[in-house]
Amino acid sequence: ALCHDLGHGPFSHVYETYVGEMNPTARFSHEEMSLKLFDQLVERNNIDIARYGLGPEDVSFIKELIVGGPLSEEEIHSRSNTKVGVGDSEDEDQVRKRPGRKIRRTRSGRGPEKAWLYEIVNNKLSGLDVDKLDYYLRDSHSAGITVTNEFSYLLKSARVCRDQKRRALHLCYPEKAIQTVIDVFSTRFKLHKRLYQHAKVKQVELMLIDALALADPYMLFNSSLSQAQALQHDGRRLTKGMRLSESFLDANLFSKLDDGIFTLLTHANDPRLLPAQQLLGRIHRRELYKLAGECEIDARRSGIPTHQL
Repeated sequence: ALCHDLGHGPFSHVYETYVGEMNPTARFSHEEMSLKLFDQLVERNNIDIARYGLGPEDVSFIKELIVGGPLSEEEIHSRSNTKVGVGDSEDEDQVRKRPGRKIRRTRSGRGPEKAWLYEIVNNKLSGLDVDKLDYYLRDSHSAGITVTNEFSYLLKSARVCRDQKRRALHLCYPEKAIQTVIDVFSTRFKLHKRLYQHAKVKQVELMLIDALALADPYMLFNSSLSQAQALQHDGRRLTKGMRLSESFLDANLFSKLDDGIFTLLTHANDPRLLPAQQLLGRIHRRELYKLAGECEIDARRSGIPTHQL
């Protein structure tokens, strides 16, 4: 569960929105970055997984738990320990050459008899997993939102059951747990309504994204330097480096960036960053963007991917 969120950038999900606006064609998700940083952790710390009784299939399993399913095409073909299901007697290259034929990706970390394990950390089936239960409770406590149920009953009552229709194994809960399940999604709704999608929160997020966009051409980062040294090195501005909006392309650089960018940008001595600093100053003074209006969007009819709403 801890590895699942390794790939969050500065300002968490705001960074993903920022990258999407600066690079519309960029493919960035914190889960994919988590995979890269997991590899980096193993390599940088010289971790011998065999010493702990683990093999390549266990590494695949950890990564599949992070993303909640089969690995991406790039991960499949860059790792020798992952498999692509193409049929019992067919060669993958032959399948690729067939027009309109798609390769069926399969999990390689664990087999069908352990499929329920994939519903613990990042449950793509129901949304009930330990990652979400953890931050629902933590964020509710931090925001002063009363939670009447600690959800512990779900952990105690969970059982592995076989789907009678598809014969697959899933994490299941007794019928009397239905109120607890309702409480989980009720808490999620309250958090989105009163915290995540609150007008003031969105105003600050939009202003922060705009400030970072204004600073992006002039705020260069070098993976060989610490974040604090990024804007000023030996009395000279860096002329070579990566923009913040591109930092996800370098896992080593990305791992050094955090929310301290806000302070770094606020106090940077570079006249080109003045427009961005003025916008950050407005956030400090609570001179926020004005709410022009709001409307409800039907995700099913809008054609907008759910994760972009």
